[in-house]
Amino acid sequence: MVTALGEIPDPGQALREAARVLTPGGRLVVGEFFDRHWIPFGRLHRLAHACGMYLDVRRGMTFAYLARFRPYARTGLESAAT
Repeated sequence: MVTALGEIPDPGQALREAARVLTPGGRLVVGEFFDRHWIPFGRLHRLAHACGMYLDVRRGMTFAYLARFRPYARTGLESAAT
């Protein structure tokens, strides 16, 4: 998802759906570049965590970044098993 999440009326719902359909080894990459619908990284990180995903890798600076998230283990424990 590149510069798309900020265009969605409910980004939390979009991330919940993405987390729901990810396989245990799956990943979601979100890219943001500063524009009027930009989602700051801190907000994205909080939303993803609330949806059951953890940050795997982040590249870029404050106003332009790519972030890769993976689902937590389906056991209910928040572990970053790879």
